[in-house]
Amino acid sequence: MLTYRPLLREQVPIFASLHYQCWMETYPGLIPQAYLDQMSLEKNIVRFDALYDLIGAYQYLVYEDEKPVGLFDISPAREQVEDCLSEVQGLYLSKASHGKGIGRAIVTYVQVVLRARKEHAFYLWCLQSNPTVHFYEHIGGQIVTSREVDFSGVNLTEVCFVFRF
Repeated sequence: MLTYRPLLREQVPIFASLHYQCWMETYPGLIPQAYLDQMSLEKNIVRFDALYDLIGAYQYLVYEDEKPVGLFDISPAREQVEDCLSEVQGLYLSKASHGKGIGRAIVTYVQVVLRARKEHAFYLWCLQSNPTVHFYEHIGGQIVTSREVDFSGVNLTEVCFVFRF
């Protein structure tokens, strides 16, 4: 059974650990290794602890049978993307949780939360080279724009998906 829980300050180490794990599982070969090498669990905990007062209210942990398997956040839009008021800044699942429908369930949950706020769309960014782009397309996301981002001196393309409901 899946549960979605807003992040509590005492859960920041769990959130940061899962975030770090997901990056180490997902991004080798997609972004420069130098960028990944400068990351550490300790730095991630410090980073998310410092950010908690700013964005903690928007962050969620996803549990499958009481085990943390994913995380995401629903925050106010940081830039103007069509008529979206909200952005999912991160949506990560442990590799062992891929293919179980959890990603789709998270997107559905985000839609439920935003519908309750009278919103009808959100956006998220994803590296164009990330195989997850196919998943986002499959579940109804539409690419509306792209941008270049710098990872350790290497420019990579991110695409912006809009989800309407």
